[in-house]
Amino acid sequence: MVDDEHRTWNIKMKDGTQYSALIGSENPTFVKLKLPAGQTAELKVADIVSRERSPNSLMPEGFEALGAEGLRNVIAYLRSVAISPEGETVGRFRLLDLRAAFTASTNTGLYANKEAKRDTLPFAQFGKVESNGVPYKVVDPKTAKDGLNVIVLKGGAFKGAYSKSFAQKVEIPVGSVANRIHFLGAVGGWGAHGDAIAMIAEVHFLSGKVQKKIFYGGVDFADYNGTGDVPRSKSARQLLTGDGRQVRTHWIPVESNEIIDKLVLSSADTEIAPTTVAVTIEIGGPPNPPAGKDDGAPKAGKKKGKANDGPSDLLPKDNPKTTQAFGQAFAPRKAGQLRVLFAGAGSSHNFPAFFLGTDALTAKAAGYDVASTPNLKETLALLPQADLFVFSGNHGQFGTPEFQKAIRDFAAAGKGIVLLHAATWYNWPLETKYNDEFVCGGSRNHGHSDFTFTVTKPEHPIMKGVPPPSLSMTRVITSS
Repeated sequence: MVDDEHRTWNIKMKDGTQYSALIGSENPTFVKLKLPAGQTAELKVADIVSRERSPNSLMPEGFEALGAEGLRNVIAYLRSVAISPEGETVGRFRLLDLRAAFTASTNTGLYANKEAKRDTLPFAQFGKVESNGVPYKVVDPKTAKDGLNVIVLKGGAFKGAYSKSFAQKVEIPVGSVANRIHFLGAVGGWGAHGDAIAMIAEVHFLSGKVQKKIFYGGVDFADYNGTGDVPRSKSARQLLTGDGRQVRTHWIPVESNEIIDKLVLSSADTEIAPTTVAVTIEIGGPPNPPAGKDDGAPKAGKKKGKANDGPSDLLPKDNPKTTQAFGQAFAPRKAGQLRVLFAGAGSSHNFPAFFLGTDALTAKAAGYDVASTPNLKETLALLPQADLFVFSGNHGQFGTPEFQKAIRDFAAAGKGIVLLHAATWYNWPLETKYNDEFVCGGSRNHGHSDFTFTVTKPEHPIMKGVPPPSLSMTRVITSS
């Protein structure tokens, strides 16, 4: 049934003119008609010969036969082909508008510290770019609302990391069918963490159905810092300037031909802070290949030393994240021989292979009695027996009162402490006073600086074989 407000009237005038239109308003003297394309006509009542109500409305008939789902698909299709000023269609690709989902700016640091401006993705150009055969839109932070132009989701390797402050979930409106969804990003802060969940993508269809895809570090996502490759995404390094940073592309097949309402991206708040720069949907592209055996979660044990399925003290001893006891002990003490304890565990580095392996072997080859461990209990047992403590760790176990007391007792006994890399970061709450007492500051991000120094004892054994010209300036990796 059609009410009079939306009823079409057939009106005939004395001069033979006929109208079929809606009546906008009328009074005893005039009738105002609403015509197509926003036009109006004002007629004198005295000139009207007849007017009759049409049994039909101006709306097309027959849509009810499509059913609820069919109507939703028609409406979504009309939305998808209407190109708005915020979106752009390039051939069979549609570049999605991410402005409502952006959380961070490439004008600042993205991960460890907002003030660390090298801790970002330096794009060579903004606007429409192309990589691996797909167009994307990279937004310029200078013209973006609030300066935000990338999606960084909550995550990070340590408490207090800037990336821990971001939203854990964002939504991106789609309103279209698609057979593939392409992502420009696939990197993150600490993104190489083997097999940790990096990001979760949910494709929400208008029917209510949801398709879910989980992306993993070291498999789908790589670390933004460096050029390390991973098997399930492709490098788009050419989009960035300078050295030592990367961005990548990857895609997922859409498993239904229904209209996509929205795309939801979320993190699992792991050590990885996943980053997405742009999203493009492909409509009517080539058929998707059948799902492969390696499309899902990495299999435990498939990559040696990469399983991340339980507590770190249960991981294999060669796993980069292990805190399992090594079972090492010092030999009976010999006159004049120093005992050196190497301890450390945490994220972003292969502690068993390098800090506890190569470094410890180097010290042992120099004649020291050496023990190494990633385990807190073992560290507490060996520390009182050592003369020198070489520490490189950012694992939470070293922020406990037991360890903090043990390292203070060791220092109070007049013994030596050497802190390496990971042990100099702001890893634990400031109230532990670890950074104040042992580091005299702390590190929040990587960087590099030039330092001029003077060699006061060139005859010292450590300077043997070092050519003098290289002593005036050195570039070192630093943190601030």
